[in-house]
Amino acid sequence: LYYKAERNIVQVDCRTGAMVLFTEENSCDPKASLAHDLSSILSDEKLDRFCDVKITGPYRGSVRASRLLLAARSPVFRRLFMEDDLPVDRATGRAEVYLDFSRWVTETVVSFCYCGAADLALAAAPACDDVRDDDREPGA
Repeated sequence: LYYKAERNIVQVDCRTGAMVLFTEENSCDPKASLAHDLSSILSDEKLDRFCDVKITGPYRGSVRASRLLLAARSPVFRRLFMEDDLPVDRATGRAEVYLDFSRWVTETVVSFCYCGAADLALAAAPACDDVRDDDREPGA
């Protein structure tokens, strides 16, 4: 069953009662595009507002993500986010978490939580010698 109104489409599965809302631009099979849609939140700077946690480590910058999604996909993140004393960045309102992993490991774990898959090929990982001093936080 489809209902179409001003570029939005509601699809209802009569057997299960499941309802899906999507736009004409994104009207492909919603189940087939779930991993793509979730990963777009990580890669699209305009969708940054949906990320409510900043993960930092011994590298410059941070990896942003959604606490809800990480907690749903990982018992480790779920326990971590249950802590009452989780620091919050006053400027952004995001929770801050420090993980003592390389940026590549952090991004790979977050990507796996979002997409259910990760590229663990050795070719994808930076060599230890490739980590330049200017990529690390001062004093690290």
